[in-house]
Amino acid sequence: MTDTQYYSLLTNSGHQANIKAKALGLPIVLSKVAFGSGNITPTESATGLVKEEIRVNISSVIQNEIDKNILEIEAVIPSDVGGFMINEAALYLEDETLYAIINLPASYKPSIDQGAGKEFVFTILLASVGVENVTLKIDDSIVFATRKYVLSELKKYALINGDETKKFKVANAVEDNESINKKQFDDNVVKLKGNQTVEGIKTFSSNPISTATQSVAVNALTRKDYVDGLDSANVKLTGNQTIAGVKTFSSSPIVPTPTADFQASTKKYVDDNLMPNGIGAGSNLDNLKTNGFYWTGNTANQPSGENGRATILVIGNNIINTAITQIYTGNSSGITYIRTFNETSWSQWLKISNIGLNDINGLTNKITPVDTDNLALQETGGLLKKLSWSNLKATLVAYLSTGTGFSVSLTQNGYIKFPSWLGGLIIQWGYAPGGNGNSGTVTLPIAFPNGFRALFVQDEAGTRYTGLTKSSLTSFPWIGAGSSDLGWLAIGH
Repeated sequence: MTDTQYYSLLTNSGHQANIKAKALGLPIVLSKVAFGSGNITPTESATGLVKEEIRVNISSVIQNEIDKNILEIEAVIPSDVGGFMINEAALYLEDETLYAIINLPASYKPSIDQGAGKEFVFTILLASVGVENVTLKIDDSIVFATRKYVLSELKKYALINGDETKKFKVANAVEDNESINKKQFDDNVVKLKGNQTVEGIKTFSSNPISTATQSVAVNALTRKDYVDGLDSANVKLTGNQTIAGVKTFSSSPIVPTPTADFQASTKKYVDDNLMPNGIGAGSNLDNLKTNGFYWTGNTANQPSGENGRATILVIGNNIINTAITQIYTGNSSGITYIRTFNETSWSQWLKISNIGLNDINGLTNKITPVDTDNLALQETGGLLKKLSWSNLKATLVAYLSTGTGFSVSLTQNGYIKFPSWLGGLIIQWGYAPGGNGNSGTVTLPIAFPNGFRALFVQDEAGTRYTGLTKSSLTSFPWIGAGSSDLGWLAIGH
């Protein structure tokens, strides 16, 4: 509270307007003055006049010549308005915010119909508001300008012979040495203060300096420290970065063909190299003697009739080149073949898929002998024996299934057992209920008599299982790593 009897006081809403304008770098725009006849004591909590009589546009805002921290705000009440006392006033911003409240010495404003019409000019002094940030919104069609305001405006224009009362109109300059008028100047220069739209390409001889802190506006000039901060927190289009956390892509990212171990791989690269060992098209299978699981295209010495991709399993003692076995499955045909290498040469490919008792019956049923009841066999010494065709088939089946050691079970959990002259190889397969975190033990359909050589396990979702233990000749344990049932393939002899 001031000791002066008549004074102006910023309201709470005025203080808030100052804080907001300073934070955003915007000016305080004064617009109107309201006059009233009520008796008021200015307080910061005021929300309006006691009794408002009229509200007029501000005529001028002038900086006091003696104290530069004081603004002289002038307003004029026209002669055709009156018939009331004036004891109070209020300043409003352009958005109708009550900025300041003022008490005035009592004066009566007569009206013309009372026989004494006159204009009232009021000057309100407003101090400590940051005068450099205060501007005036003027409606030229209804504002009244005082003589003092006109003189102050004249000083802003070029003077001739020291005469401050003259203002000269200057046409738009064309030549370099011609005078320029205010409007042409305002339209063609970038000012130090205020908002402007700058068109065209501007080339700076040095880097422009932004505000002390990064503006939150979308189109604001960006500071270097702000961009540097983004560099460390965002994935850039170029350069090397270490990306932390889990990133979920809405679509599959496209990456180049990998050249190092830890780079992301393309689908084609995986398709071409998914198997543990890829063999290039045109390779010679006779040279493939290293134990493993392989993928290949067209190759030399592949089974007759096969043309395309295939998977190959190699099992044996490749160190001394003895008892090596190749199992070949064509991807398109689905047919499986087998052959062995004994020290110097490979045997012929033998088709082993879909071989069983029914296939032998199907094969023999396609043979139509001359005499199906009596088949003549000429033995040494001229002894002639006769036996029925059905007996011959039974004898052949029994020989293949028992005499040679070959047997097969084509059930879901099944096996193929090859005879001793094919190395005694046994291939077993089956399914087991999977599930992430589940575990169990798979009992083989038949026991491996001599050795459990290889085990492959994968679920329906493509998850491979590692760390499996071939714990016995009759079973193996597993621990689930995927969410679906798992299939397994075991090889022994």
